[in-house]
Amino acid sequence: RTSMVMNPKDELYRFYYHPFQAAVDQPGEKEQSYAYWGDAISMKDYESEFITYSFPLIKNGKPYGVIGVEISVDFLKKYLPYSELSDGTASAYVLAKRKANTDTYTVMASNGPAYQSFFKTGATFRLVESDEHGSELKIQDSVALAEKKQLQLYKTNTPFADEEWYVLG
Repeated sequence: RTSMVMNPKDELYRFYYHPFQAAVDQPGEKEQSYAYWGDAISMKDYESEFITYSFPLIKNGKPYGVIGVEISVDFLKKYLPYSELSDGTASAYVLAKRKANTDTYTVMASNGPAYQSFFKTGATFRLVESDEHGSELKIQDSVALAEKKQLQLYKTNTPFADEEWYVLG
């Protein structure tokens, strides 16, 4: 008999509890309305980190489980080729998320050797809009210039619409 023990307070299991609880708290929507993109996590026995996408299973208006997929961060890095940004290695792509109306971002994935120590998964940074040069990225005592593009992962008026995901380069 196979089983899995999960703790609803453990950050590792947000991919399960967030969409399930959203369906409990705000009933009456389609399953896709409760879809959740989870933070990059490391699962036991795996070296790679994963980003999850999950949504609740609902029958007769009641959630009874969650289904989803995990996407390897290493796989995503193949689609973030930092070498296209400049001729050298002094550039990076960063996949990050933030809560709406804040200037603090959390790194979900990054690719680029020069900034590997700054953009570790889970690290936070500030991005300050600058009229002159795009955006200024502030990490610890360092400042770099960056452009950002928001990914539209959630529709408005859905439970997780305030979680904004961005690609920065």
